[in-house]
Amino acid sequence: MTCWPSCSSSGAAARLAVSLAIGLAACASAPPVAPLAASSANDSTGSAPGSRLALFPLENLTGAPAPVRATQDALERLLAARGVELVAGDVVAEFLGKRRVRYTGGLDGVTAAAAREDLGVGGVVVGTLESYGMNQGAPVFAATLRLISTESEPRILWMDGMAMAGDDAPGPFALGVVFSVPELEAIALKRLADSLAAFLDGTGPRVPTCTSSSRFKPRVRFRPARPDGRDRISVAVLPFVNETRHRSAGEAVASEFVRGLAARAWITTLEPGVVRDALLRHRVVMEGGVSLESARIALGSMDVDVVVSGYVRSFQGYPVPQVDFTVIAIDTRANRVIWQSSSFNRGDDGVFFFDAGKVGTAHGLNCRMVESTVEEMVRGWASNHRPDS
Repeated sequence: MTCWPSCSSSGAAARLAVSLAIGLAACASAPPVAPLAASSANDSTGSAPGSRLALFPLENLTGAPAPVRATQDALERLLAARGVELVAGDVVAEFLGKRRVRYTGGLDGVTAAAAREDLGVGGVVVGTLESYGMNQGAPVFAATLRLISTESEPRILWMDGMAMAGDDAPGPFALGVVFSVPELEAIALKRLADSLAAFLDGTGPRVPTCTSSSRFKPRVRFRPARPDGRDRISVAVLPFVNETRHRSAGEAVASEFVRGLAARAWITTLEPGVVRDALLRHRVVMEGGVSLESARIALGSMDVDVVVSGYVRSFQGYPVPQVDFTVIAIDTRANRVIWQSSSFNRGDDGVFFFDAGKVGTAHGLNCRMVESTVEEMVRGWASNHRPDS
């Protein structure tokens, strides 16, 4: 279904448009230092940093207690076994304490430069643990990792995520069912470690994504357009306004849009840690949108072509995964909406026989829905840019 100007509440759209304006916030506070990372953020497959990496503590976004330290230790062992030279554990903890770094889910310019200077690393691996537990008797696990350059303007070098349920692929006689969370975690972490190692070797993609499908396309679209003609475009993804009971739903949807957009070779997607730092420095609060005055204060020298944000209205994994979000993109040069859509899906949509194709986690459903949305959103934009999306 295609819908035009009357699709959404004008009040909500106005608040969101103002919220998106803060994507122009300045982020020039980082000191100018020579980068160690040599890979291009625009290569779909390319070389990785030419030095060792730091592994920051994982952020727990599950909304409940989870064995984050054990998960991190397991990931460290897997990466070390693949020949990745890591700085982790107590050394990183000492660095974070010395530099008073409290947020480890992203990287701003100051922290990146400090990591390069103090730890001698060319990149930092950050990650979030998004789901860990049982859902109707089946284990679920979800995590996302990013490799970020330690330049004064940090870039996303690699990003991947895994969202799995124990009954995702039962197979004949249910031989493929996984019955415990630790076993499922081991499978997911191995795949993430393999993905990062393949990128570092130059044999794997920079940003693997979920497979899009017509099942997960947006239900409602509004004013598809494209930015003014430019060879490449830069995009800042702002936090999504969370209207659900799931504490990290807004971050989960925003993170998938970062991943989907970063996978396009001709789109430069800002590191979320840089965006977060800009919002904090300008004291911009995203709860329910921001005032026009706050947006004016936040305007600065962040040179981005498109800002993306939205609302999350449903994000649940029990009893059946269900996700509902609205996304809007604004061309900052022309000050106009170039994409707006709403998506709503359940994990059992389009499933008729033996649960074939059923999505067992909200994060897995979110990944498929966002990739299907991004695919349509950038299709019109690509006509002005390189066709290698």
